[in-house]
Amino acid sequence: MKKTQFIDCIRNIAKQKVSFLSIILIAVMGVTAYLGIGYTATALRKNGSDIYDSLNFRDIEMVSTLLFTEKDIQDISKVKGVKDVEPIRYTDAKLRFADKLESVNVISVSKRINLSVPVKGRLPKGNNECAIEQKTADELGLKVGDNISLLDVKGNTAEYLKNSEYVITGIAKHADHTNILVPGLAYVFVNMDAFDSEALDGAYMKAEVVIDKPDKINRFSKEYDNLVDKVMKRIEKLSVTNTKRRLNEVKSAAGEEITNGEKTLDEALKQLEEARRLLDDKAKELKVGEEKAIYGERQLLAAKEELDSAKAKLDSGRQDLVNGFAEIEDAKAKIRNAVKKTYEQIFTSEEDRKLINWAGVKTADTDNAAETAKYLYITDTIRFDLSRRIDDIIALFVAFFLGKSIFFPSQSGLYAKYIPYFQKEFPEVFSNYNSLLKSLGNDEKFRFYREEAEIGRAHV
Repeated sequence: MKKTQFIDCIRNIAKQKVSFLSIILIAVMGVTAYLGIGYTATALRKNGSDIYDSLNFRDIEMVSTLLFTEKDIQDISKVKGVKDVEPIRYTDAKLRFADKLESVNVISVSKRINLSVPVKGRLPKGNNECAIEQKTADELGLKVGDNISLLDVKGNTAEYLKNSEYVITGIAKHADHTNILVPGLAYVFVNMDAFDSEALDGAYMKAEVVIDKPDKINRFSKEYDNLVDKVMKRIEKLSVTNTKRRLNEVKSAAGEEITNGEKTLDEALKQLEEARRLLDDKAKELKVGEEKAIYGERQLLAAKEELDSAKAKLDSGRQDLVNGFAEIEDAKAKIRNAVKKTYEQIFTSEEDRKLINWAGVKTADTDNAAETAKYLYITDTIRFDLSRRIDDIIALFVAFFLGKSIFFPSQSGLYAKYIPYFQKEFPEVFSNYNSLLKSLGNDEKFRFYREEAEIGRAHV
């Protein structure tokens, strides 16, 4: 620049100082802003990389709808460029505290990769313990020592978890949620054993992979991206074969379950058919039993009617028997009175008359099978068998009171003396006796037996 031009430039600056200073200030501010943004982005990337390194943040996250088996984990760990791999289990759940409910992801606590760092308290150790993130604690007002429930949408224990009730042992942060502004469900951390391994067939939902890489490498650099891409391509090749194998395993297991289910169904159908057959047989038996019961009831009613009729006949027969017995006793009383009258005419002294305790009228005992009306009681201790002839009975009686022993040939003097006397003086005795014998002969209840001993001989 010529001297004159320089002097002219100075003069212009001197004339327009404000404008010149404004331009200088704007330029300085622009350079400062540029440098600040550049250095800030570099610092953010470095700080972020340092944070991820401190938590051993994963380089690759693998997720499979068929789940990862232990063999899958071993195969991934053998891939060239893979430094470490750790399986993870997780499930969706509803966190319930008091009357509050929030959706969360329940995730197993990792031991090497994607570490969880406790801010308050400690990480869970028991199967009924858990840790939560600060965001969840703030929103629901939770603290260490509180009890929560992890449930499914139906209010039951969340899928794949053994328990539904947990106690909070700590508040922790996770590498996935270093930026609280990133949307997503909060984590609830539990032990791996809190998941039902049997229900999962020992499999896992995710695999966190760390690759071989230089220490302190910038995770936001192109170099880092290239390293990750190379390992991912190798894992993708492995996934082709492992996916087929895993699919066949799932199909085989499902096919076995289907086969077992079909067998169980067939067995259940057989049991159902057998139960139906037994039910039909029991229904037939029930019907037959009902018919027999109806028939038996009819027979019972008929038998009852017959019994009632027989009872009525028995009552009627008993009454007839009582009446007949009374008639017989009445005839006996007449005979007894005739004998008494005859005795008193023969024996006129008061002393002789007091010697006799004349018998009274007897009533029938219809319930006694041995009851009989064949005996005529003259006194309480003297009786005569009515099956004998009346003249023999009277002769015996007279002979007794005369104190003699009588034998009964047909022309006995005493026989000839007193029998005509009785027949003449007391004809009603013989007529009543004939009626009595007729009644006794017609009464089946009192069958009289003739004594086989000699009637004409008696020792009195």
